[in-house]
Amino acid sequence: MNVDTFYLDVWSKIYYYWLINQISSDHYLYLQKDNIKFEDEYSIGDIQFYKNNIIEQSIIDKETQKSIYYIHFELQNFQQAVKLFKELMRSFEENANTKQLRVLLCCSGGLTTSYFAIRMNDLIELKKVKCHVEATAVSKLKDVKDQYDIVLLAPQVSYLLPDIKNQFKDLKVDVIPTHCFAMRVYTEALDYVMDLVERDNNYERKSNALS
Repeated sequence: MNVDTFYLDVWSKIYYYWLINQISSDHYLYLQKDNIKFEDEYSIGDIQFYKNNIIEQSIIDKETQKSIYYIHFELQNFQQAVKLFKELMRSFEENANTKQLRVLLCCSGGLTTSYFAIRMNDLIELKKVKCHVEATAVSKLKDVKDQYDIVLLAPQVSYLLPDIKNQFKDLKVDVIPTHCFAMRVYTEALDYVMDLVERDNNYERKSNALS
């Protein structure tokens, strides 16, 4: 072992114990010789130490069981390692503060919206947006509506919107823009959903400020 490698191994051990002292006591902490795991209600963080001072950092979302953060690096610079850990924890805390948005698409039989939902979920995974889309027949809406944050009707059943709003007054319901649905423009459809949510959040913030 040369001198440089020796010091890197020492810094790796120092980094390990430094990490333990940085992780909040609010998190459950599990320690092994070459591994630090911590979790809260929403996420599981994992820091793995390998040979040659390779370190792997990751976060798994508990609700979706999907990886929302992953990076591995060779410990060459302690300050850089500290910076990467702070980025890990920033993502960990952001995940705790971001509720997964559950969206339901409805059409007459649920078939066309099912394919649309699959493709939207592909895009959601690619963009790392905390959202999940499902689909069903509009006739089943009353049985499942409470499981979702927002319901979007396909354009071909948009004429039902006034009746649905009248029947389910607390339901957040809208219509998928026709060009997004007909032309399969999934990016615009996702942007539309997020805009609806942001608009609703802004309305709630203004209402709370006035009350």
